Amino acid sequence: MIGTMLGAVGIVLFLLAVDSLLSAYVFGVLWGIVSSSQVLIYMILAHYFGQASYGTIAGTLRPFEAGGLGVGQSLGAVLYDITGNYRGLIIASLGVHLLAALLIFLAAPPASPLPTSESDVS
Repeated sequence: MIGTMLGAVGIVLFLLAVDSLLSAYVFGVLWGIVSSSQVLIYMILAHYFGQASYGTIAGTLRPFEAGGLGVGQSLGAVLYDITGNYRGLIIASLGVHLLAALLIFLAAPPASPLPTSESDVS
């Protein structure tokens, strides 16, 4: 996941240099490749936290994902109307991806629960 976030940072940096239709297509293809690996987050969550916590964690994350996708488009349009370009939005995206990479790096796996009885010990 850290690699995905750092890859997104690189692709977003490339977005600052997009100045033609060809470079826009190249950006689109590269963004699709990097973004497709983010689909694995739910598999990583299940492996990392276990199946018992998966539903709660995935259900908690989903509204934030959907909200971000909804707000991002409107916020981007408002920022463009105010500034006349997307530069601020792109730079903010860089910061968010770097912050996400840092938080993923700092995340520690949850502690395994201790067995509660003799039958739990293998």
